Amino acid sequence: MTDIEKRYFSVIGNLPTGWTFKRNDSLYEERKEFCDESESVNNLLSVSEYYGVAKRSEKVEDGDIVSRAETLDGYRRCFKNDFVMNYMLAWKGAQATSELDGVVSPSYAVFKPRGGILPRYANYLFRTKLYCGLFEVNSTGIIKSRLRLYPKAFLKINAIVPPLLEQQSIIDYLDKKCSTIDEAIARHKQIIEKLEEYRSIQISSMATKGINPDSPLRVSGTDWYGKIPKNWEIKRFKYVAEVKSNLVDPRPYMALNQIGPDLIEKNSGRLVGSRTVEEAGVISGNHLFHAGQILYSKVRPALNKVVIAPFDGLCSADMYPIETSMDAEYLKYLMLSKPFAEQVRIIAMIRVKMPKINQDELGDVLCVVPPMDQQKEIASSITEMCNQIEAVISRHNEIIEKLEEYRKSIIYNAVTGKIDCREVV
Repeated sequence: MTDIEKRYFSVIGNLPTGWTFKRNDSLYEERKEFCDESESVNNLLSVSEYYGVAKRSEKVEDGDIVSRAETLDGYRRCFKNDFVMNYMLAWKGAQATSELDGVVSPSYAVFKPRGGILPRYANYLFRTKLYCGLFEVNSTGIIKSRLRLYPKAFLKINAIVPPLLEQQSIIDYLDKKCSTIDEAIARHKQIIEKLEEYRSIQISSMATKGINPDSPLRVSGTDWYGKIPKNWEIKRFKYVAEVKSNLVDPRPYMALNQIGPDLIEKNSGRLVGSRTVEEAGVISGNHLFHAGQILYSKVRPALNKVVIAPFDGLCSADMYPIETSMDAEYLKYLMLSKPFAEQVRIIAMIRVKMPKINQDELGDVLCVVPPMDQQKEIASSITEMCNQIEAVISRHNEIIEKLEEYRKSIIYNAVTGKIDCREVV
């Protein structure tokens, strides 16, 4: 056992009688069976810290089906009970025992069990915070976004191994406890989904119809918006806003904040994280943007990711910095509305592999344009409504976080012997 492992395992204290540490290379061997072009893409599997191993075609990421590979040449085969690891995200928990036969990306490692460790026990053990930490310190790379836990490093790490009967007791206990917690988490997530759906409906209604139900209406002349308030106009995006492309070498801007589509919440217009250019590991050209500009993700636009920049910084080349003659807050909400987003989605669909919209196409999207005073009033009302909904969503997210932490603590205590699962099943 390495000094690093001794330090990590010291927090556990003594293992129960009969438990031991075993190197992973005594429990697993790397499976190196590769596919050829005849393999069906229907067998493509994916693994993440959230859902374990699942069919790629069934996995939904941020509301958008992840595109399948065109060819599986060079992909790895895996079988039921194999341990599958995304070696670029092992430190985040992206590893799990597969319950399916299939094929996985070349960036995954596949390990065939030799015996001595039950697959579902390993599924719980190696996704704990303890082992994610061990995987991180044994990974190769300078920054987290580029860490890799290669198979040889994984096989040298020691696993906590109880006797097989106790492993089964741990599995039975955790399956029962975790299913109850997971059901509670699912209920809170359903409430959040309904709140988010309501928010999207209200944004679309208020941004495209206004907030005065007694406003006289007229036919807009476009099916996208139907009837609109009488004193509103219809204009193309290029006449109310302009993309301010400003690609720069990121090296002189390492201390600035960087925004990518992953830091923007879909459908809400909220920034959900921050990092510097250096922390993001940016090496290619990014757009230099300024506070107050609208940032809009041009790739996978169905995810509807748009935000007003709260600071100067760099944004991904997959985004557009936008300036407008309209009220920026109002235009942000209009871009989040269903009529605007649906126009973009249909345009982007022609690029099947990676849906995106170019500047000319975005410029031709139709917008409703209220008078400036109404733009500001509408934006203020929508913001107030969104803040109220977000406060409720935050409370449910706090409950989910506590449930997830409770789940993690139960798993940790079970696989480290703090709970005698033979007595509590």
